[in-house]
Amino acid sequence: MEAAAPSSTEPQTIAESTELRTIADLIANSAVEHGEHAAVRYKRDGAWHDVTYAQLADIVQELALGLIELGIQPGERLCILANTRPEWSYVDMAATSAGLVVVPIYQTNSPEECLWVISDSGACGVVCENDEQLAKIAAIRDRLPNLRTVVVIDPPGAPTNGSTAAGAQATAGGAVPANGSAAGSSSSSSSSSSSSSGGGSSSSSSSDSSSSSTGSSAAADVVRPITLDELRERGRRRSPEELEARRAGVRPQDPFTFIYTSGTTGPPKGCVLTHGNYRAMIGMISQAGEIEGDEVIYLYLPLAHSFALLIQLAVFDLGGTLAYFGGDTKQIVSELLEVKPTYLPSVPRVFEKIYTLARAAIDAQPPEERERAQAAIELGVKVRDMMNRGEQVQEELRAPFEEADEQLFKNVRAIFGGRVRHATSGAAPIAKEILEFFWACGVPVLEGYGMTETATAATVSTVANHRFGTVGRALPGVEIKIAGDGEILIKGPNIFAGYHNQASTSFGAVEDGWLHTGDLGSLDEDGYLSITGRKKDIIITAGGKNLTPANIENDLKQSRWISQAVMHGDARPYPVVLITLDEEEMPAFAREHGLPEDIRSLVEEPAVRELIQQVLDRVNAKYAQVEQVKKFVILDHDLSQATGELTPTLKVKRNVVNERYAELFDGLYAG
Repeated sequence: MEAAAPSSTEPQTIAESTELRTIADLIANSAVEHGEHAAVRYKRDGAWHDVTYAQLADIVQELALGLIELGIQPGERLCILANTRPEWSYVDMAATSAGLVVVPIYQTNSPEECLWVISDSGACGVVCENDEQLAKIAAIRDRLPNLRTVVVIDPPGAPTNGSTAAGAQATAGGAVPANGSAAGSSSSSSSSSSSSSGGGSSSSSSSDSSSSSTGSSAAADVVRPITLDELRERGRRRSPEELEARRAGVRPQDPFTFIYTSGTTGPPKGCVLTHGNYRAMIGMISQAGEIEGDEVIYLYLPLAHSFALLIQLAVFDLGGTLAYFGGDTKQIVSELLEVKPTYLPSVPRVFEKIYTLARAAIDAQPPEERERAQAAIELGVKVRDMMNRGEQVQEELRAPFEEADEQLFKNVRAIFGGRVRHATSGAAPIAKEILEFFWACGVPVLEGYGMTETATAATVSTVANHRFGTVGRALPGVEIKIAGDGEILIKGPNIFAGYHNQASTSFGAVEDGWLHTGDLGSLDEDGYLSITGRKKDIIITAGGKNLTPANIENDLKQSRWISQAVMHGDARPYPVVLITLDEEEMPAFAREHGLPEDIRSLVEEPAVRELIQQVLDRVNAKYAQVEQVKKFVILDHDLSQATGELTPTLKVKRNVVNERYAELFDGLYAG
């Protein structure tokens, strides 16, 4: 038996409305519509600078013509190996407008992981951020026979913090240097003095950078990159008509990007997403009112992930301003105060951290104050709900609500800059209690659902229409139903075109237009979707009980003391869990109790085990006896991407953890 979700529009409506344009002409059209409005905002030398849509179009055109000058043909693949920064977007939009297929690579990937993506995609070129990324390509260069072109954003040897954006200001002649400095600027130009080796399909030119003979300079010697400045200079030699012809030749069914999935169970798979997929998705986002044209959006998420990519495209299409973080995740909160965004896309961890700090301050109060704070949060949820429904708030509720707003809620809003109309939490589940807390404070943090295979999203929650504990309702033009085994099936113009070089017959399979997501869920009578787990993550105990590990794991991770929790118990008599400590929070506990502050020592402390046991007891109380975790082990280090235990989006590779820490798990059952 299958249940279908109501869809507010017929699927073909969105598809037809987006076939008139592709992503290739997005920037050119936006420049006409939004001209002098700020498209890009970035921080350099302590100040924020803007790039208008007209300037953005100039940058994109010159870079695109530069790629044409290098002889890169329509349909060829170009990788981007860089952190989130304006140049990432410039290159992405330039390559797309020239008819190329962009293949993102996470800047945290190892050389071997980069090798897989470049080789599997058949990329002919790669754009690297700096010396560090060039070194990765140098390490694998001899195994990339098809790689012809290497471009570097920050010239070899130049300092970088990921915040020196191309296109800071227009020079007197109207050209905008690719390193972000302009004529008359107090900062010196960082453009390379490398000499060009001519046009055609030449892959690179040698760099005469004055950097010392370090490993990074050696990397530049191996890959012999050209700089982004030089790429733009090459583009100025070409006629704009060539780019117009390239854009005109792109069709909605043509590949726009290959996005390689995180690979929790094996090598990443390249999802082929078309121009039509993302044009449809932009239309859906616009129709749902998720992002408006006057938004200021702060972006720190990796543009190699589909979530950030969709935000970039939607903002540029609708005429908003995209403010890029300065490259240091530790400065996110301070930059939010400066940027004062109206919309914030994020992963749960940021919201969880802020919530943890707020709860810690509340929990440090005397019991009566804690009770008052909790009552204020409950009142905040109630009053916000009433206001959202357009109901009148009685005076007996309004007065204490305003008091709570003055004492607590406004301080939480200030952390986000004070102007956030709403925020989206994506890429992983977030606890309902956290969402209710921020709702009470006047910072609506809402969930959506989707995956790379759905061109990022399939459902959306809005301020007007949301239901905490669910991930919202189907986007306009999207249909959702639940298969007999509980699997979520999705259909719409956003469904991907398959995996590059692969044909999957299980997860990711598309049958009769329906994508088999591999996720388990349910639909309520109003079409709100709830996610209950992953088919491949279900634990079946020795007694035959099916357990969803994500539920208890997420509850445990709400504790300020816990970083990761991985449940284990397949074919075992009962579930156990592996815990890692939060390395930022635990030193405070250690100081308070006179304990050593290093994690390796804390793991052995009885007080720490007692602390984690108390957290586990509170979480277990929410579950049936058979679902409760019976034992735990604390790891003396956190899980990480570098050790292969986490994906670039910080999802746990469950199979790796189970195999690597098998002895620890065995020990829990032996005791």
